[in-house]
Amino acid sequence: MNNNVKRTGNLYVALVVILMAVAIIAAVAGAMSRSRQTAEEVLGKNTDTTAIEDAVKNKETEPESEDVFKPSKNEETNTDETTQAGEETEKTEAEPLPEFINPTNGSLLKEYSVEVPVFSVTMEDYRTHNGIDIYVQKGERVLAAAAGTVKEIWEDPMMGTCMSISHSGNAETIYKNLSPEIPEGITVGTRVTEGEFIAVGGESALIEISEEPHVHFEMKINEEYVNPCDYISFENTKEVFEG
Repeated sequence: MNNNVKRTGNLYVALVVILMAVAIIAAVAGAMSRSRQTAEEVLGKNTDTTAIEDAVKNKETEPESEDVFKPSKNEETNTDETTQAGEETEKTEAEPLPEFINPTNGSLLKEYSVEVPVFSVTMEDYRTHNGIDIYVQKGERVLAAAAGTVKEIWEDPMMGTCMSISHSGNAETIYKNLSPEIPEGITVGTRVTEGEFIAVGGESALIEISEEPHVHFEMKINEEYVNPCDYISFENTKEVFEG
């Protein structure tokens, strides 16, 4: 009788232990299932290891925040086009050249020639001539070939008393072989008008002293010598080329 009771008690104890073990296993399995479900909800049911690695790589290759402020190629092209358009507008709006007149209304004595030497009566040789010689009697008035500003008045050892006037269009006229007596009021910085009395014809150029009385007249545009005859008409005067 006692043995049967004891075996029955052991059986109940074993059954309780088994039930507890099953309950523990079920609880652990449930917890793992819930963890897996939570992970899938966060990453997405179809997320796999390859997708996660790709996401990490894309994150590493994303531009830094400062790149957001860099202009795109289209923006850079638009900026360049705007700059070029501005430069072209400035060139278009540059001041034009003025109309030039004969500063003495005299005859043309010697032409402009910087490539082919012309004969110099005074020096008795052939040399280039970067201006033109215009007849004017000694003491006769010399006029401004165009409106502008007196840039410089100076004495040259060979070309005598000289004067230069700057004009619009980055042009400059230069008058040489003048009389040393400059009219009152004509100084560096003086604004002159076209045809205004600026100097007196002279014979101060030693290198051209044997020539007929004249003004040696030069022109520059953009700092380069040009032929004054391309800008001044001598149709109403007699042309007398020497040499």
